Amino acid sequence: MTKVLRCFVVTGLPLMLLSGCSTLLGWVGFGPDYADIDTLQVVAMADANQDTAGNPTATQLDIVLALSPLAQQQLPATAPQWFTQKRALLDSLPQDLAVVSLQLPPGTSIKAVALPDNADKALQVVAYSQYFALAGQNRLDLTRVRKAKLVLRSQDLTLINLDD
Repeated sequence: MTKVLRCFVVTGLPLMLLSGCSTLLGWVGFGPDYADIDTLQVVAMADANQDTAGNPTATQLDIVLALSPLAQQQLPATAPQWFTQKRALLDSLPQDLAVVSLQLPPGTSIKAVALPDNADKALQVVAYSQYFALAGQNRLDLTRVRKAKLVLRSQDLTLINLDD
């Protein structure tokens, strides 16, 4: 083996492999398990988010993308927890969370929600809705759904998987 070739094999090749390590690992299934979300539709029914008097009201909906394992661990279990802790979480994890905030009046639909450019790097995607009814104050995990449709109904938020 010539000196140049030996030098390349000893130093150059390992450096090339290390620099592309995460890409190579991803190709063979050992990289991060990124979220599948590609398309998101949202429909607020005409009777969405009824208040205590039975009147439909606008609904705050946050689509939260966790871009790191730390952010995943910090995501609250319920929508009230998210909306209470939202500012603190965004301040403490500015590079690790991306949020799409929507305010949806009843009878509104969005055919394609604009997801952040880094959505393809999200490890988890969660929807939080701010409802009057307790049943609507849930957390929906969108991570394993490629084409999702969220429907805001009178008392709750539901997920329709359009992959099927």
